[in-house]
Amino acid sequence: MFPNRDAPPPPPNPIVSNVRIKSNFYPLESRGPHIEMFYNLVMSEFREEFSEPIFGDHSNNLSKEVLKALKSLMGNKDIVIKNADKGGGIVIMNSDYYLSEARRILSDHEYYETLSQDPTSEYKKVLTQLVTGVLSKKEKNYLKVNFPSMAKFYFLPNLW
Repeated sequence: MFPNRDAPPPPPNPIVSNVRIKSNFYPLESRGPHIEMFYNLVMSEFREEFSEPIFGDHSNNLSKEVLKALKSLMGNKDIVIKNADKGGGIVIMNSDYYLSEARRILSDHEYYETLSQDPTSEYKKVLTQLVTGVLSKKEKNYLKVNFPSMAKFYFLPNLW
């Protein structure tokens, strides 16, 4: 009726963790406002100090006219220059249109809500409680984010 009744039970299947030591890589997109301000100050001083090309005229493959046009566009506060959503292109659009499109996207309360404060530290506490007793110390250390930052909103213009 019960085959292999006297056979010993199979050994337990141990859980193998492939967790590795966490990298110290810090992406530029996650710098935060204080580091961003410091970066901008340093870069401003750097540009003043080295306004001439460091490697001479041979380090750039753009003509002087194109470089002048690019600098003019970058300094124009009436336009916004963004990467396109596909194709590797760029999109130049009126800044008023860009802001109105951002407001339209953010006004969709099915996906976005206004927060009274940054919830990141509270989320970190809750997550720590949830994984306590479930994950090994090595796994918790691997997943732990020492300096979490709140996500930043951005959107890429659609090209049809």
